[in-house]
Amino acid sequence: MSFWSNLLSIPVRALSPKVTYLGSSFDMASAFDPSGLDAARMWRSQPHLRTVVDFRARNIAQLGLHVYKRSADGGRERDHSSPLAQALMEPDVNMDSHQLIYALSGDLDLHERAYWLITTNAENGARRLRRLPPSWVSPVWEDPWNISHYLVAMGDKQRQIPPEEILAFSSYSPESVYGCSPTIESLKEVLLEQIEASQTRRQMWKNKARISGIIERPTGAPDWSKEAKNRFLDDWYASFSGAGSKAGGTPLLGDGMTFKVPQLSMDNQGYGEAVKLSLQTVASSFHVQPVMVGDSTGANYSNVKEFHKMLYSDTLGPTLDRVQSAINTFLLPRLGMDRETYYVEFNVKDKLKGSFLEEARVMTSMTGGPILTINEGRARQNLPSIGPAGDELLTPMNVLRGGGTQASPGDSGSQNVTTGDNNDVENRNAAPALTRLKVKSAEPAQFSDRIEDLFRRTFDRQRQSVKSRLGAGAQWWDEERWDEELGGDLQEESIGIVMEASTQVLAEMGVEATAFNLALTANYLMTRSDGQAHDMNEATRAALEERFSGEDSDTDAVDEYFDGVGEQRAKNAGVATAAALAGFASVEAGRQAGGRGAQKSWVVTSGNPRDSHSGMNGETVGVDELFSNGMKWPGAIGDPNEVAGCQCALDIIPGERD
Repeated sequence: MSFWSNLLSIPVRALSPKVTYLGSSFDMASAFDPSGLDAARMWRSQPHLRTVVDFRARNIAQLGLHVYKRSADGGRERDHSSPLAQALMEPDVNMDSHQLIYALSGDLDLHERAYWLITTNAENGARRLRRLPPSWVSPVWEDPWNISHYLVAMGDKQRQIPPEEILAFSSYSPESVYGCSPTIESLKEVLLEQIEASQTRRQMWKNKARISGIIERPTGAPDWSKEAKNRFLDDWYASFSGAGSKAGGTPLLGDGMTFKVPQLSMDNQGYGEAVKLSLQTVASSFHVQPVMVGDSTGANYSNVKEFHKMLYSDTLGPTLDRVQSAINTFLLPRLGMDRETYYVEFNVKDKLKGSFLEEARVMTSMTGGPILTINEGRARQNLPSIGPAGDELLTPMNVLRGGGTQASPGDSGSQNVTTGDNNDVENRNAAPALTRLKVKSAEPAQFSDRIEDLFRRTFDRQRQSVKSRLGAGAQWWDEERWDEELGGDLQEESIGIVMEASTQVLAEMGVEATAFNLALTANYLMTRSDGQAHDMNEATRAALEERFSGEDSDTDAVDEYFDGVGEQRAKNAGVATAAALAGFASVEAGRQAGGRGAQKSWVVTSGNPRDSHSGMNGETVGVDELFSNGMKWPGAIGDPNEVAGCQCALDIIPGERD
């Protein structure tokens, strides 16, 4: 016997109805359970299976599969004109891109394989992608590693399709080149149990949901004739089972008969737990957290949020990568596209918009320095390069040039560029040759309402959460949640205020707003926002804890605190935070665009300032120096007695500019 004959005599399992080798053939389906519980039948009949597969398919399909083109300078641009981009936008006259990807995900989940037919439009030459149901397709192998052609069953006819016209998404199996469906193999027993339970429920409702039981006749009762027994049974079923005109009536028992309800019932047989187990088992088989598909067991704010984060990494990430890899490796060359220039990628970042601030925090801390250039950071977001200016690594605010010393949260974003002259401070204070123009900074009052409203919204959410948790006897304070929410909100608002305030200062200087580099301030704003959020939340937690007595009336103490102290805290924090951000923006604008020798002056705007600030009105120092109260700008991190309620502002005095 030849080598190929020996090899082909080894039994092989596969999901296809039949796999044919040249010169030899055998039926693969015969190895399966003859019950006929295949993927199509389970999809139609099993709600938990359909729920999980549909959940995965919907979330993958709505991402959008985009084509990108790499440019010579390392940037990446979205491509709309290549053959693949056009094919994905209009894959088939009967199917749009969403339906194509939805079907692909469903086929992979139910069959562990999927097929796309690559066609060409005869009228305009456009390439098209048509889904082929896996049950239609049977590969014909030239040898165990090479496919001669595919047999595609279309009704009562079969077509031979060359392998280069079909993109096959295959998977792993220990026994063959095809994968074993997790639904058929690992879920069959669980789903068969659900089928039996469904039949039991159907029988119960057919019986009008009446209680099942047993009728007993006493041993001394008269013998029944066959006719008498049949009459009794007919009357009973007509009255009690829902059949006939007497449905709903009450039967009359005679001869000392009794009706007993057996102990066997759906409740004491754990029907509810069995249903929950079925959902959990199906979800686990597809690596989906049961909480995501309706099982609320053990669900809380923190773990649900983490499950959402995991959705496009651990849950769907491998499938997304599998699809991208198959298209980039096999489909691009078949469409005549260079794999070094083009690639496809699911648009995952659109689904992460809810976590935009978290993504922005990571990117701003990496981009510009010390890890990524601006162009490298933009490339990771599939954005084009901004040219040579984006290839320089900027100095982040928490690293001094040459020194590597960490800056404190009170330090500003950008760093001084030293000239090597030991008299730098004196040179900055000396009057420059050019005439100086005094520039008034933004008034903090125009921003305080925004910050105050931010704190008020946070306090409202905290009030409702704490009250509901106290009533349920749960852990009433979620530190991680509140720090993350308030920190993110503060950072977003801080960025907006700093940009607006710096733009006003630069406009009065006669400098374009583009001269202000926000990337140099990102780390400071993030650190400041996170620190302020934690301090505010810790103060709230401690204040509430002091008011609790361990009784139901604690909810009244929550309302009392937020209606009184919380309202005043929101107002005071709004004023102080706005002053700090406006002052920081003014100083940073002066540092970045003010030129050599730029200075700053303390300006009192309140009609009732604290004594220490009243005496500082008009005090002028270098833009990088401290004022006499030890602060760099009004509201900067420092002595709380100098910060609380401060409404002071700054004037910027530009120096020499080249």
